[in-house]
This record gives sequence, structure tokens and C-alpha cells, in this order.
Amino acid sequence: MADEGTPAPAGIPLDAVREVLKTSLFHDGLSRGLHESCKALDRGNALLCFLAVDCDQQEYTKLVKALCNEHKTKLIEVPSRVSRNIFPLPRTFVFIVSYWTGQKSPQKRRDW
Repeated sequence: MADEGTPAPAGIPLDAVREVLKTSLFHDGLSRGLHESCKALDRGNALLCFLAVDCDQQEYTKLVKALCNEHKTKLIEVPSRVSRNIFPLPRTFVFIVSYWTGQKSPQKRRDW
């Protein structure tokens, strides 16, 4: 059975998550939205996935969870109250971190 992700702890450090997202965005290592996130997961260079549980599209949630499970990417589900504070863009329910300072992503696969 597919891994359902790790729920965010009650005391999630919002400042740390915001800093990771901001730093990865600065270094061009942040994928936002379903299309960009699925591409990053398929390439195999995703390190971390943040998924909001208040996503109203069950198909999107199933797809992201399946891709994270297939590529062994750490999935963190954040509650809706937290997602509004973390995610700067409205209606963006998934973010993929592939690079941030001090952490490099694995080599991109070129098996196409």
C-alpha cells in the first residue's frame, strides 16, 4: 500500500519551512504547482514535498502521493491553517524542494 505521507507535527516550525522555501526559490530549486511538481518528481531530483491537505482535487493528491512514493521522496502534509501561512501563492497546494543551501539534489536522470 502506498505511503500516505508524514503529517506535519503540531509544532511545525513555520519560519524554518518558509526559509527553506525562500532559499530554494532563490537558488532555482523550488517547483510550484501540480505541473512543475510532477515534472520535478519524474526527473528524480526532488528532495522534499510539501502537500496541503485542503486540496479540493483528490486526483491531484493521489498523483502527488503516488509519485512521491515511487521516487522515495519525503512527503510532508501540512494542515490547511498552516498551508495558508507557508504557501505564498493562492490555490497552490504542492511545492517540491529540489535544492537549498547546503543540500544538493541527486544527479538528474537522463534515461530518455
